Amino acid sequence: MSLDLEVEQLEQAIRALEAQRAVLGDAILDTTLAPMLARLTALKARTHASTAQQRKLITVLVTDLSGFTALGERMDAEDLSAMMNNLWQRIDALLSARGGWIYKHLGDAVIAIWGLETTSENDAEQAVQAALDIRAEVHQLSPAAELPLRLHTGIGTGLALIGVLGSTSERSVTGEPLNSANQLVHRAASDEIIISRETYLYIRGLYDVQPVAVAAAGPPCYRVLAARQRAFRLPRGGVEGIETHTVGRAAELRQLQST
Repeated sequence: MSLDLEVEQLEQAIRALEAQRAVLGDAILDTTLAPMLARLTALKARTHASTAQQRKLITVLVTDLSGFTALGERMDAEDLSAMMNNLWQRIDALLSARGGWIYKHLGDAVIAIWGLETTSENDAEQAVQAALDIRAEVHQLSPAAELPLRLHTGIGTGLALIGVLGSTSERSVTGEPLNSANQLVHRAASDEIIISRETYLYIRGLYDVQPVAVAAAGPPCYRVLAARQRAFRLPRGGVEGIETHTVGRAAELRQLQST
């Protein structure tokens, strides 16, 4: 039951009892109404909190499955539907296991969000690892069944505006990380995981990545290859979002990176 509906029903019950005050008496009615009024106050507070918009740091993953057209030519429609339902359940389970919240399914794509309820310093890392887990899962399935399924994944991190839609409890998410992930998933080639620069700043040192060639005016992005066997976290001291670059130490940096 939605909060608004419960509030409406409780208000109706309170009005019905108030109409019987002359019959029931003040003492009995006030005693009966006390817990109902307390409940109504709590529900209205929850309704106000749920409709208030919040700005949060989130990481958004969008992954798209391609290859359904070829499958449809080789499989019975019911068998294909059952297989894809099973695959999406496995993908959703992998996302949830890494702390992702399933925002919605759109056609052949799924959108998952980290940081919606609680924000963790490793949200971006969990999102990238979930993308690698899903890719491994699809690869494991494809050779066995000779299925031409391929993934295209985009991940973005940043501040977003979180609210609810109308009188429902459905979450609304607007902002740069969702837009970025949607753009990057279209840039990703078959089985590629493309992340925004903001996401890269949170996972650098943990994964092997490659810069993706972009137009001069386009924002930089990176291709995730694999998790590093000997990962290390780079410090993120100072003012968030402000970077300083080492000058005149190119040879030393190359030696350190090589090591």
